[in-house]
Parts: sequence; C-alpha cells; structure tokens
Amino acid sequence: LVDDRMSTEGTGLPFGLSNNLLGWILFGVFGLIWALYFIYASGLDEDEESGLSL
Repeated sequence: LVDDRMSTEGTGLPFGLSNNLLGWILFGVFGLIWALYFIYASGLDEDEESGLSL
C-alpha cells in the first residue's frame, strides 16, 4: 500500500509519472525540440567542407 504522501517513489510507475498528461507533455516537448533541430539541420549548406575532417 502506498500512501499519497509518498508521491510516486517506489510505485513502479515509468519515469515516476502519476498522471498520463505529464507523459504526453514530456513526449510533446521532446518532439518539438527534435522537430526544430531537424528543420534547422535540413537548412544547413552541404558542401565539401561541411563534414568532419581528419
């Protein structure tokens, strides 16, 4: 039995999320950051000097 005062520690909930809305918010923020990075990276110029050099 878990008391309400113990929050989500030791309850076996993934990432300690006690509410499904928190999981969707976490997923949405990750997706937004990934989408912004993808848009930024696709707009970069690709030339001979843009890659890694040894």
